[in-house]
Amino acid sequence: MATVFSATAAMLTLTGGAALASTPDTAAADALTSAVPGLHHSVPNAAADKGAASGLHRVTLSLASKDKAGLDAYVAARHAPLSSAEFAARFGPSQQGLDSIQGWAAKNGLAVQHDPGSMLLHLAGSTKAVDAAFGASLHNYQSASKSFVASTQDAKLPASIARYTTSVVGLSTPATAHVASEGQVAKPAASGYGPADFTKFYNAPSADTGTGQRLAIITVGNLTGVKKDLALFESHFSLPKVAITVVPIDGGSSDTSDDVEWDLDTQYSTGFAPGVSGVTAYSAPDLQDQSLTDAFSKWVDDDNITQASASFGECETDAQSSGDLTATDTVLEKAAAQGQTLFVSSGDTGSKCGTQNGTVSGPEGVGYPASSPYTVAVGGTKITSLSGGTEEGWYAGGGGQSPNETAQSWQTSVGGAFTGSARGVPDVSLSAEDFQMYYNGSIIDEGGTSASAPSWQGVWARVQQATGDKAGFGAPALYQASSALRDITSGNNGDFDADQGWDYVTGLGTPDITALTQAVTPAS
Repeated sequence: MATVFSATAAMLTLTGGAALASTPDTAAADALTSAVPGLHHSVPNAAADKGAASGLHRVTLSLASKDKAGLDAYVAARHAPLSSAEFAARFGPSQQGLDSIQGWAAKNGLAVQHDPGSMLLHLAGSTKAVDAAFGASLHNYQSASKSFVASTQDAKLPASIARYTTSVVGLSTPATAHVASEGQVAKPAASGYGPADFTKFYNAPSADTGTGQRLAIITVGNLTGVKKDLALFESHFSLPKVAITVVPIDGGSSDTSDDVEWDLDTQYSTGFAPGVSGVTAYSAPDLQDQSLTDAFSKWVDDDNITQASASFGECETDAQSSGDLTATDTVLEKAAAQGQTLFVSSGDTGSKCGTQNGTVSGPEGVGYPASSPYTVAVGGTKITSLSGGTEEGWYAGGGGQSPNETAQSWQTSVGGAFTGSARGVPDVSLSAEDFQMYYNGSIIDEGGTSASAPSWQGVWARVQQATGDKAGFGAPALYQASSALRDITSGNNGDFDADQGWDYVTGLGTPDITALTQAVTPAS
């Protein structure tokens, strides 16, 4: 249950009537710092300043672990999953840090909301109060594609608060994720493949279909139409009916603009694991960094579904500038410690990051959160012969080296094309073309790494069933069981070629599902 505080100058009042004495204002004489990610002034050059912002504003702090070195060491190797309570006791935020932040917020007229054990803490108040607390000057901006809020100057935190804070999200909001689907909404289903084609191609066993597992998908908006499309998909392909439970994040929204993406996610996560007991959609109000980080955090804090998928991302450099990279990494490292695995689309712009006039352009770059070392990044392939069982690297599958993230030990020793110490994308791959699916009541062909990531979530649900739900965090387990993956040695994604061993196009390769369910052993 969330603990919600209303702030006054004298005390913090706990919702329900109890009161806590305010922490003394130890930050009054503190040095101020802008070194925390998310405090730096970040506004695109072409954005127009529309004047001072007003009204209420919400800011998210990601919290420092009480034992970050110990947490890093625990996650870096294959490990037994911790329960949420065990994580909180060993690696969660310190009570001293929470007390300090709550006291500072109260003195600045900001309300505080924090769920016990969560690595995120939310602040809310008037724009004037936020400006004063952070030494900011929030203005409204308009770019060619969106309106957003950002500070006109670097914001600041007292050093005594910054020491407990890994990132600040919400002071600068120009960055927005985008879905990774290939975008063939108008293409009628003609030559595409269905679930039975894919599961046969990837040698799925008749047993270990995901029984006893649940799936989680990070989505946006109202999923009424998505539920209807899933029922049509199940009927058309003679699949078991799987119920969708929607958990609205930050109030949810009525948005349906990306339903084709959520259709693909629900239909092929379950299509690859028809025995699962249900799907939970953590549905954010929009694709803003702050909303999506909240959705990830809810899945992690609930800690009752061991796998999830996300078919969206943004250029890692944008996520770094907004503070989102550090905040989401903080949340996802907790997921990894708890044995939860997030499968993320590597993106559909090849070795570049971003498009211009529909053409892939710009320098080499990778998408985030695929580049987080606490996810399994999923690239794409193209099936060249369904009957012959052959495939090649997909031309648009995202891949490359991270400019900010460091690879974990399970990747640095992989060999193949991996070089240096920078996180490499992707980890694994799967077909990214010609998925038959239902959208808005009609069957169409769709594709992209948006299909590859949820499909891999379904594969992992089968693995979790086979291991008694004890496989743990998927990334080190997959690198350890790489012999159960099919090496893809042809194709490219622009600047990188698929070759023998690990590469920046297809990672370790694609699954032989039967072999994988037998190769992955319980973590210990």
